[in-house]
Amino acid sequence: MITIKGSMNPTIIKTITGTFAVSGSNWVSVPDGTSLENLKWIDTNPKKEKKINSWKVSGSNGNTYNVQWNESFYSCTCPGYTYRRTCRHIKEISDSFVK
Repeated sequence: MITIKGSMNPTIIKTITGTFAVSGSNWVSVPDGTSLENLKWIDTNPKKEKKINSWKVSGSNGNTYNVQWNESFYSCTCPGYTYRRTCRHIKEISDSFVK
């Protein structure tokens, strides 16, 4: 088993100077005939888990909708958000932090 570290899934590249396992900018010389099954990849850029905040918001017709914030953007389960990608429920939640 050949270990390669990098931030991208590895691949095997054959050049005129040899065969290499490549992950991002890391090139490791490997024996000719090496396949991906022979590689052990160590991800040097592990993914950070995003914290999702969620609130229940009452709609004007008595329906309850779920507004979520995932550290990047808001989303809502109401029909208005489906069409416009914004809604009064998101505005209500985001405005509550500005007070």
